[in-house]
Amino acid sequence: MPEASAGTLFLNDIAPGESKSIEFQFFANRRNQNGSVLPVSIEVSDKLQHSSDRFVLDRRFDKGKGSSIDIRPLPVKHKIKSTLSKAASPNDSAVAVVIGNAAYDKIRAPAKFAINDARAVKKYLLEVMRYKEHNIIYVENATAADFLEIFGSQNNPQGKLHHFIEPGKSDVFIYYSGHGGPDVDSRKAYLVPVDSAPLLFHLSAYPLNLFYKNVAALPSRKRIVVLDTCFSGNSDAGPIIEGRPIVIRVNKEAPSIVNTAIFTSSSPEQISLFYNEKKHGLFTYFFLQGLSGSGDTDQDRVLTANELYEFIKKGMHPVVRRRGLIQQPILIQNTETEIVRYR
Repeated sequence: MPEASAGTLFLNDIAPGESKSIEFQFFANRRNQNGSVLPVSIEVSDKLQHSSDRFVLDRRFDKGKGSSIDIRPLPVKHKIKSTLSKAASPNDSAVAVVIGNAAYDKIRAPAKFAINDARAVKKYLLEVMRYKEHNIIYVENATAADFLEIFGSQNNPQGKLHHFIEPGKSDVFIYYSGHGGPDVDSRKAYLVPVDSAPLLFHLSAYPLNLFYKNVAALPSRKRIVVLDTCFSGNSDAGPIIEGRPIVIRVNKEAPSIVNTAIFTSSSPEQISLFYNEKKHGLFTYFFLQGLSGSGDTDQDRVLTANELYEFIKKGMHPVVRRRGLIQQPILIQNTETEIVRYR
């Protein structure tokens, strides 16, 4: 078990149901006699700090004896809202894609709450919007191959998502949390798979204009697209493309697609912030707060895209202001879109 720094140990991977033991030594002075209680604690967090826990190990001091504790995989703690409004009826034919990308192979800046975001969104799809679990395509740390498989290619838009849809009947919900990025030369925007190379986005990432093109081709009744990402080349954790200008203005205008509401977390030149206190992306935190029922400001039991957007903006504003930054979410739709009708 390699030592990272004084008092820090890497446990490496812990599989579901597995445990690992920490063995440690300490030296007590003469004031600590046999039977004395020593205040000892261990704090454990996952690699990207999605969740952490503290174990208090106050032990009686007995000469020559050790102390140990089993460390098991930590549950992700969703810090959104415990009381959730629910849709009036199950949405049996609705289909969703939820992607959270955090563990990037070639990008140092972590999208550290993307997995937490994705898991929370899936929970809300099941418990609030009442989607069926078998109709949710859920991927953590999606590769370039995953994006092609789910959304299709330039020549063939009929990916996995397309085949899940009942034409003219299914509603579609797409959520992505993770890095976006620009191609430095063309200034085109890309959704960034975890195996993508920063200076080769044009070869290894998924073009945003292709994403919108293939979404528009879906034979669904209604589409809701939610992107908690930014395309400026920077992030709240640092630059996506090291050694390049901090902000690259990309050509990223989301199109207006019939029967579609597109939410993006920030404007093209901005970064999408973390909400460190809540362990979520800032935009996603307030998106889910609104989806839980708080966004239905006129209390007519119908949450519209405009209501949700205004709720998100209002919630984000004081948090962004305190950091002295600007983050303006965007909503694009050609007609008012109903997000969920509550019971």
